[in-house]
Amino acid sequence: MAKHVKRIKYTTAAGEQRVYVYVTERRKTASQRRAAGPNKARRAKRVQANLSKIKLARGCVDCGFSACPAALHFHHLGNKSFALSRAKTFQASEVEVEKCIVLCANCHAIRHAEEREAAAASRLLVDIENIL
Repeated sequence: MAKHVKRIKYTTAAGEQRVYVYVTERRKTASQRRAAGPNKARRAKRVQANLSKIKLARGCVDCGFSACPAALHFHHLGNKSFALSRAKTFQASEVEVEKCIVLCANCHAIRHAEEREAAAASRLLVDIENIL
């Protein structure tokens, strides 16, 4: 990116004339930003289409549903780097998909409810142990 030099003239309290100089990165113009936008949007659509194909191919692990990709969700099993809905490249999405299983919306909600209940029960046990 090109450098942009700015000069600001000012007068000190003592009446001296000074110039403050600083260098910034030149920002892209509006037309440059608009030109880059459609390519990003097309790539994002292709990445999301690829994720939809993966969802349909795998189907729900719990019940086997595989009729509609919008009703299928990726459920992270390990540590989550980012939400797959925000995937920008094929490589990043493939790495993140490997950490996931596919669940339908109902099974996904059930799975999270069970995880919350298990976490609450373990917290309760810890609290009881701390009291005793």
